[in-house]
Amino acid sequence: MKIRDSFSAKKSNYNLVSIYRNELYGISILWIMLFHGYLCEVSYFQNLPIINYVGRFIQYGNMGCEVFIILSGICLYFSFHNKPDIRSFFKKRILRVFPSILLICGPYWGWMLIHQEISLSDFVTRLFTIRFWAVGDQQIWFISFILLCYFLYPYIYYCIFSGSGKTKISAICLTILAIVLTFAIRQEYPAIYENIEIAITRFPAFILGCFLGKYVYEKKEFSTLWWFVWIT
Repeated sequence: MKIRDSFSAKKSNYNLVSIYRNELYGISILWIMLFHGYLCEVSYFQNLPIINYVGRFIQYGNMGCEVFIILSGICLYFSFHNKPDIRSFFKKRILRVFPSILLICGPYWGWMLIHQEISLSDFVTRLFTIRFWAVGDQQIWFISFILLCYFLYPYIYYCIFSGSGKTKISAICLTILAIVLTFAIRQEYPAIYENIEIAITRFPAFILGCFLGKYVYEKKEFSTLWWFVWIT
């Protein structure tokens, strides 16, 4: 009985996201990997109904990015709320990301530079993850995007949570602003929009994660209807 009550308690509030955070990250990453690995060879088996259903699911694997981004926004709330020091926050994020870039991508880009396949400026802009924003190079677009989100997060946090308690209105207004700016860029600078569309259209998902971070942190309850809203 106690076990059932405990499980029900976990299911009745947003803390469920925190409890199963790693599993949700794993599912989103696997979904993205399947999306990128969905090769034409599968078409050989397309007459099988099960392959059609699986294929349709995998084709929506880019939504795994949204799940990952929302979870990132939620986790950042925990980190920044517990220690609201912008300088320390930025330092921690940089040390978490850049060593991996240097270790994994650095040698490959260095090899390309030595063999004159890229210029020195190309190498530098790749190394500092700004090439995506400069020319739309999507090789590591997600890292470029999430780093920008990290740097924007403290300002998003204060924008949403430092007002008169109307956090929902602040989050909605910020989301609307992000959408309006996206449409403005699309209208006025279509070439730039085409280069960065894969990232800029995902800012609302990050803002949603930032907003939900407080709900998860405070273990606020939600109704079953919210599951339908999330799935939809």
